[in-house]
Amino acid sequence: MCEDGVVLTQYGFFECEFEILADSATLNIEMTNTGDSPVHIFTIHSSEYDQWVNCKEGVSHEESTHLHDDHFFYFGDLSEMDSMSSSLSGELERTYLDADGFETTYYVIFDHPNSCDDEETSDIVDISFKVSVT
Repeated sequence: MCEDGVVLTQYGFFECEFEILADSATLNIEMTNTGDSPVHIFTIHSSEYDQWVNCKEGVSHEESTHLHDDHFFYFGDLSEMDSMSSSLSGELERTYLDADGFETTYYVIFDHPNSCDDEETSDIVDISFKVSVT
């Protein structure tokens, strides 16, 4: 589905967009990082994208019981903060409804850990990754 290598500077990110058309699917994320800085890996539903891109604080779905306008929610078992190498695997279910029925779009986002900081840094993230859905 998504396989690439990318260098991220401070305000950089890479997103892998995908859909789940069955009731559930297994998401697999493999990543290695040879850069100066670790990377954040977030797996989010498309309904959380605007909150993430606007630098809201991330909260794991598993840690929260209610919605907030000042947060975005990510799948904790399919996300990792400050990673230099990662192998994540888990099930995603098609459970979110939009006005037309089920919304099936998800993102895996590789995000520079300082992407929302005002203070500049020259640290880079240099990652190779593979994201697949089975």
